Amino acid sequence: MERIGAPCRTLTAREFGWQCDTPLQRSVARLTVYAPEQESEALAAHGEPAQHSGEIMLGRRNVAWTGNCVAIGHAAEILEPLTQAPMLMLQRGIERLLTLIPCSVDMSVERREFNRQSGEDYTHAEIFNRALFEIPLPANTPYWRAAREEPAHEKLAQKIAQFESRGLLVAFDLEPFHNEDWTILHHGVGRRPARFDRMADRIPEAETRAMVDRVPHDIAEFVKTMPAHHDYMQNLIRYLKQKKL
Repeated sequence: MERIGAPCRTLTAREFGWQCDTPLQRSVARLTVYAPEQESEALAAHGEPAQHSGEIMLGRRNVAWTGNCVAIGHAAEILEPLTQAPMLMLQRGIERLLTLIPCSVDMSVERREFNRQSGEDYTHAEIFNRALFEIPLPANTPYWRAAREEPAHEKLAQKIAQFESRGLLVAFDLEPFHNEDWTILHHGVGRRPARFDRMADRIPEAETRAMVDRVPHDIAEFVKTMPAHHDYMQNLIRYLKQKKL
């Protein structure tokens, strides 16, 4: 088997929008997101001719479950594929439906709860994606202007303000993204806390420094116990083939 690429995807802001590279088994999949006004520039930067292209309209249905029909994934909502949000929404939609399999004739209770949770998920997923845009605009171009037309959600404003103040990760009920996701996103776009949390003053400085100094060593020791990415993926693929999945 050819060696598998890096275990992460890269997302890069460009004047026309975004470019995302995802390593696969034998290639790297490139996604280019842009506004129609800059199509020629975006396609030139894409490199090889795009295998697929199309326009998308972002948003969601007012209700995902109506009557006896349930919309899941892209049938219910469309988010820009900049983060794992679209796949996460699909997964959560399936899991939600399994937990709310109708137990009444009119399904009104199940339908109402499904739609409530779906709406909350979409709001939080949209907030997560929008956090990528709360940065100094890379360029005054149609894509970036349109991306910032609507004001940021109040929840996102709270998250950014608290993180930039003292590194606090604000969390709301039923969020689909974990603190680790938000930490990676904040640092990825260059956000840094202006000060440390004053709770740290309750620990003696020498003890704090000793703990911090141990972190690189602890990480290095933990990494030694983990298989290389390529080896892990080889074993995973072998397992899936054995199970005929």
